[in-house]
Amino acid sequence: YDIAVITALVNPELSQVMKLPVEWHETKIPNDATIYYTGVCASGEESLTIVAASAHQMGIPASAVLSMKMQRHFRPHYIIMTGIAAGVTGGNGNYGDIIIADQTWDYYSGKQRIVKGMDVFNPDPRSIPLNTEIKERFLHLASEGAYLEGIVNNWSGSPQSSPLKVLIGTVVSGESVIQNKNFVEELKRQSRKIIGIDMETYGVFYSAENCP
Repeated sequence: YDIAVITALVNPELSQVMKLPVEWHETKIPNDATIYYTGVCASGEESLTIVAASAHQMGIPASAVLSMKMQRHFRPHYIIMTGIAAGVTGGNGNYGDIIIADQTWDYYSGKQRIVKGMDVFNPDPRSIPLNTEIKERFLHLASEGAYLEGIVNNWSGSPQSSPLKVLIGTVVSGESVIQNKNFVEELKRQSRKIIGIDMETYGVFYSAENCP
């Protein structure tokens, strides 16, 4: 296959992928509980074979396992995860902007200690970068005003309150939904260029880097 698309949940992410102009077919693999959807996306004389699926739950382990299964079953040239991420204040983004991870790490990687009766966490992030060629293509795409205008014009939801932008930078992952400003500020002290936080990106990058 040309492309494998992963989402964390059926709703709202996979259900939106299923609205793409692809004639999807439900595909089952023996002894695999995951339901895969396969199809062909055609434009003129060119076409791409696509497979899409959602994980059974959110988180790094679930996304990594699904990524590996799809790599084994369908041997995609590219693996993509799409969904909702938290933007980080100071990353110059607004609601609805497109975030693309050019590197990621697990923000819980490190050592928990007690120092003078206080809980202390010493981070030990292992960063995985995005393939350079893919990053360059996204940088070029981000500069294409007509492409972004097409997304806005075809959007059927509430209007965006600000011009649509593509943000490319560090997205960190962990096993928690973060609603703690102090925790986010601590992450920003680890890397001032964090633009997003989610629960899956690191798992997808890790599986892609280590796929057989």
